[in-house]
Amino acid sequence: MGDQINYATTHGYNNNYNQSVTNTPTATSSAASFKIDGLIRSKFTGYCDTIDVFFENAVQATNTKKEDGSGRNVLNEKYHLMFSLKEIDVSCSIEFTEDVNVERYYGIQAVIPDYFKDNIFYHTSDNMRVENAGELTNSISGYCDKISIWKGQNYIDMSLNTFAGLGRSHKLSTSIHNAFSTTYNKAYFNLIEDYDFSAGDVVTFAGKYKYYALV
Repeated sequence: MGDQINYATTHGYNNNYNQSVTNTPTATSSAASFKIDGLIRSKFTGYCDTIDVFFENAVQATNTKKEDGSGRNVLNEKYHLMFSLKEIDVSCSIEFTEDVNVERYYGIQAVIPDYFKDNIFYHTSDNMRVENAGELTNSISGYCDKISIWKGQNYIDMSLNTFAGLGRSHKLSTSIHNAFSTTYNKAYFNLIEDYDFSAGDVVTFAGKYKYYALV
């Protein structure tokens, strides 16, 4: 690692979601493109089977950000989302452009809206408890590869590929759960905790969302 270690952040400059003038963003999105049924389109109206969305995020660090939003970026995320019927496949590649310490990185996450906010279940080998969605919960132990959230007949299944990339949890400590939910109605997979990366390092992760109703 180099002499300076940067600390990546994607919260606003004041580290919260306040949209005041002094809370400028610490990441920018760019290079968005779309494919409709496998063909690149700039405009489309009609029916299709699949929609592919590609976009990139450039992310600053806590010690490279600036109040006016012009801080130096230290990593780039490249996302691919494929929408098909009730499912969304997600893959992401992260390239570090400088030496960076990542305190915590989440991937494959969801807001839990009211019409899903009742139950949450972590699919692991030893967690058989249904818990309350919208509260502080976690996967207890073992590597969770899927989170199910539901209310009545409305379901969200959120899956992480635990056989490749960051999904293998090899950049997490053994003291942290790889899946959890919060009191502010979100559920997450943990992918990185307190890990040093060098400029030029590339890591990846992949997963899937499925929204459906049982009838």
